[in-house]
Amino acid sequence: TVVTSASKVREGSRIVVAPIGSFIINDEGEEITVKKTTVGGVVSEGIFCDAKMLGWAGGAQGIAAQVPDSFELGSAPPPTK
Repeated sequence: TVVTSASKVREGSRIVVAPIGSFIINDEGEEITVKKTTVGGVVSEGIFCDAKMLGWAGGAQGIAAQVPDSFELGSAPPPTK
């Protein structure tokens, strides 16, 4: 389960998810490891990634990075937006 408070993420959205143990880029530009956390009293085992977390040029911080329908589920995220 991945928990979010993001208002624009809907069921069926095709977004990039970083599960526990994945590496993302934080707001300071540092690489960090995703860990299990609790959000609103519910355990979350990953994070929905935005473009900045993936190191993509462009895209907005705080907006989930979407991938096209042709993108194979479970694959590593594409290197660019």
